[in-house]
Amino acid sequence: MKVNMELDEIKNNFKQITGFEPHAFQEEAWRQIRSQNPHRNVIIAAGTGSGKTEAALLPALATGKRLIVLYPTKALLQDQWERIQKLAPTQRIAVDTGDEDDLSYYHADIILTNLDKFLYRMFGYGKKRFGYLFPYRIAGIGDDRKPLLIFDEAHAYEETIFSHFWFMLKKLTYERRIQTVLLSATLPPDFIEALRDSQCKYFPRPTREGDFFQLAEDKEIRTGQVSFGGFASSMDEAIDRMWQAYQQGKRVIMVVRRVVKPEDSEDEEDKSGNTLQEVWEKLVERASKAGNSHELAKREDDRVTGSVLTYHGHQLSSYRRLVLNRLKELDDAKQPYLLLTTSAMEVGVDVSCDLMLTDLCEPDAFVQRIGRCARRKGERGEVYVIEAHPAPPRTAVLRDHLQKL
Repeated sequence: MKVNMELDEIKNNFKQITGFEPHAFQEEAWRQIRSQNPHRNVIIAAGTGSGKTEAALLPALATGKRLIVLYPTKALLQDQWERIQKLAPTQRIAVDTGDEDDLSYYHADIILTNLDKFLYRMFGYGKKRFGYLFPYRIAGIGDDRKPLLIFDEAHAYEETIFSHFWFMLKKLTYERRIQTVLLSATLPPDFIEALRDSQCKYFPRPTREGDFFQLAEDKEIRTGQVSFGGFASSMDEAIDRMWQAYQQGKRVIMVVRRVVKPEDSEDEEDKSGNTLQEVWEKLVERASKAGNSHELAKREDDRVTGSVLTYHGHQLSSYRRLVLNRLKELDDAKQPYLLLTTSAMEVGVDVSCDLMLTDLCEPDAFVQRIGRCARRKGERGEVYVIEAHPAPPRTAVLRDHLQKL
C-alpha cells in the first residue's frame, strides 16, 4: 500500500509540472533522489530525448537543496537554460560561465555552470571581497543551504578533464557527502560499475551503505531510425548532397572539425580547404546563385532570421543563443534548415535533423553527433561520413566498422 501511494504521489507531482505521465526510469530516479537517505547518489542512464533533465531536476527541486548543474559545453547550457526556467519558474536561476558578471555568488536556487568555472569557484577564487563565499556555498558548510550536484552528459568528461571530474567526486560527493546526480546516454558500463563501487574500492565505506551510486536506467528506445548512407569522398560531394537535401525541404546538419580558414592555421589538416569558414563561403555562393540569399542567417535586433545557419565556439555567446533559438523555432515547426557547425553542437542540444554529414571522428563523439539525427520516435534519418582529409589515427576503428555496414 505504501509503495502504491508513493508511486501515485510521484506521478501526480510529475504530471502537474510537465503535463505528462513519468516513464518508469523517471519514477525510479525520483524514488532514489528523494529517498530517506539525503546523500544518495544516482546515475540516470537514458537515451537522447527521453527526459533525463526532468528525471533529475524535478525530484532534486523537491529536496529543497540548492542545485548546481554542470554542463560540459556552453552550447548545452544555453540550450537547457530556457527549459529549466520553464520547469522551475519560481526559482532564482543564475548562470556562471565567465561570459557574464554573475552577481548571485552561488546564492541562487539553481546555478548553471561548466566544469572549468566550477573548479575555479570551488577553490575560492574570484573577486576578493566575495571569493570566500563560493567554497562555503558549494560544500554547504555551516548553516548555509545544502547543495545538490547534477552533472549533465557525464560521459563528456574524459581524458584530461576526467581527472578533474573524478577529483570533484572524491572531494564533494565522497568526502563532503554532497548528493550527486549524473546524467548520460552513453556512459560506458565499466565507468558505471566504478561509480557504483559495489566492492567499496574507490570510495571506502561500510558495505551496509550499499552502492555508492544507484542506477536508474531507461531501456526503452525512444528515438527514430537512423541509417548509414555511406562515405562522401570529398567536401564538394558532401556540400552537393547537403544543399540538395535542404532544397528538398529537409533539416540538415553538417559537422566539421575546424572553424578557422586554412591560411590562419599551421595545422596540415586545415590546408585541405574543409574548414567551417570555407564551407560557409561555398554555401553563400550557392545561395546567391539560386537567389536564396534571404535564407542566410542574419541578425535583426534581438533575433536571428534565415534558415541557413552556423553555430560554433568562435561566436559570441549572445549570438549563439539567438542561433539556438532560431534553430529550435525551425525544428519545432519541422521547417527545413541547414546548420553548419562543429563539435560545439554534438552534446545534448535538443534538435533533430533528417540528414547529417559529419567528418570522421572518434566513436564516442560520433555517437553524440548522430544523436541529433532522427532524434524523436517515428522519425527516419540518414548519416554520411565525410572523408575529405586525413582523419586522426584513433578514428580508424570507427572507419573500419562503418565500411562493414
